[in-house]
Amino acid sequence: WHFLVATWLHVSSKQVIVGKSILRDWRTYVTLPLIAVIVATTAWRLHIQQLRKERFRRSVPLVDAANLEREVAQIIDESRAALLATPVSARAWGEYANVLLAHEFSTDAAQCYVRAEELDGQEVRWPYLQGLCMKVDDPEKALACFRRAARLKADFIFPRLHLAEMLLGAGQVRDADFHLARAAELDPRNPRVLLGLGRIAFLKGRLDEALR
Repeated sequence: WHFLVATWLHVSSKQVIVGKSILRDWRTYVTLPLIAVIVATTAWRLHIQQLRKERFRRSVPLVDAANLEREVAQIIDESRAALLATPVSARAWGEYANVLLAHEFSTDAAQCYVRAEELDGQEVRWPYLQGLCMKVDDPEKALACFRRAARLKADFIFPRLHLAEMLLGAGQVRDADFHLARAAELDPRNPRVLLGLGRIAFLKGRLDEALR
């Protein structure tokens, strides 16, 4: 009887050891491939992020500052350097665009606002400022920009004012009236709103209303 018990205990201990070894091997076989997948995925993501940074970095405009005052050229260079250091920052693109726009590089500024909107599509300033840059040279694109800005922030009056004025100038009275009505809800005493409503009333033959 003692011999049978000892034999059973001996066999059982071997089975436990073997079982633990199998479990350890199974964990190794599962864990190592999983770690390899995680490492490969992380490396791929970092590679994609780096490619994205390089794509944005290559699109940073370089303006001709030869005829600018030294202080102005320095401000532009510093702003550009800050953007190159953080090429996927919408704020950095917007700040560089603001500097360019302030010194009348409106075409280059518009390109920067486009990038800023690409990085942060919920910020109303980027499509609105794009519209300002494009209003003269590309009014159709400017209209699209102002429409996006108006959709993003319904209580921001200026995109609607620009929309109404441009549409009215193009003879699209009905659409202009719509945006002026929305602008009037925001600021009924705004001079641009009153002027636009007066022009529409005049075009519709309501002279008494136009004079008011």
